[in-house]
Amino acid sequence: MAASNNTLMTRSRNQAFLAGACIITALGALPVVSRADVIETKKKLDLSSIESNVGDKLIAQHVPGAALVIVKDGKLVDLKCYGYRDFDQLLPVTPLTPFRIGSCSKGFTGMAIEMAVDSGVVSLSDNPSKYLPEFKLRAPATTDRVTLSDFLSQRSPLDDKNLDIDWNDTTPKKMLHVISGERPTRKPSSKRQPDMNYCVAGWTVAAASGTTFDKMITDDILRPLAMSDTRLSSEICLAEDAAGHILDKHAQPKRIQQEVDEIFLPASGIVSSPRDMAKWLNLLTSEGVFDGKRLVSERGFNELLRRNFDSNTDFSGKMGWDGETVNGYRVVRTSGGEPGYCACVMFLPERHVGVVLLTNLGPSSPEVEQALPAWILSQVIAATE
Repeated sequence: MAASNNTLMTRSRNQAFLAGACIITALGALPVVSRADVIETKKKLDLSSIESNVGDKLIAQHVPGAALVIVKDGKLVDLKCYGYRDFDQLLPVTPLTPFRIGSCSKGFTGMAIEMAVDSGVVSLSDNPSKYLPEFKLRAPATTDRVTLSDFLSQRSPLDDKNLDIDWNDTTPKKMLHVISGERPTRKPSSKRQPDMNYCVAGWTVAAASGTTFDKMITDDILRPLAMSDTRLSSEICLAEDAAGHILDKHAQPKRIQQEVDEIFLPASGIVSSPRDMAKWLNLLTSEGVFDGKRLVSERGFNELLRRNFDSNTDFSGKMGWDGETVNGYRVVRTSGGEPGYCACVMFLPERHVGVVLLTNLGPSSPEVEQALPAWILSQVIAATE
């Protein structure tokens, strides 16, 4: 009987997972496709088939909750919510449910830095020590040569694995002293250390702007995009947040707690809802323009996606993005896989189309983190050729 009840519960949850509502209203400044556009889109793009296939893939990977966002030409094509933000309590995912997006936060950091360059606050050729006197590398000559561009391209001499951090004191200034070679009072053994390159870059530009990193992101990006569900969060978890999950030995989702230390906010601190990520995707697919207003210069936007210096075909972490050229198109992407969550943002600048996939299970499989968003994007492109 117990086994039968478990089967019925799993079947009930799977049915509820697939029945998540597609909601494309009440999204603030983000335009929704017109009725004529919807009719034309349905002739070419079978959204219900895409949604159903995504749901099947997520169930097969035992993902408790997820959200899919598709934007094209600055308009929302689809927003689909799946499953539960809390698997134990059976609380559903909604367009307003905040998810941790992990390393997808780097895209926000890169954008804010380009905005600071536009306003003349910093230059990408600046040395961090110009604004942060505490900043020093172990080799003084290297300290003098390294620039913001080096950190944003992830080609600075920092090595995350060799950094010792005292987890009793993880303020930004402590981080800088650790980088300079000062030994901590206690060596960490288990906590994950996100990319320090973006941490240095983010805190440097915040200092140059005379503000904190979270206020810089809020004032320059979140408020202009009306991303009211989005915040930078280290330890605060709200009741409406998607709870992080891992799989237990029976492949059942198990809730876990996830924290991000303050110093890592520029690399992995964003918490955002599907509704708000649609607005972020709108800005990206519209090449830096939102609601008719340019937020980052054409130069700045192109710099965000500029090819890596060492390759003629690939991006390599430039300004928080990477990708490749497929059939003549640049596919730009970033993903954030961490304990409890997985997120992916993927778009084609030339076609002004993009996809966001958010889940509250992590670390996830490559199929969910990379292959599934790529498949969704290919379906949209094929239907609108």
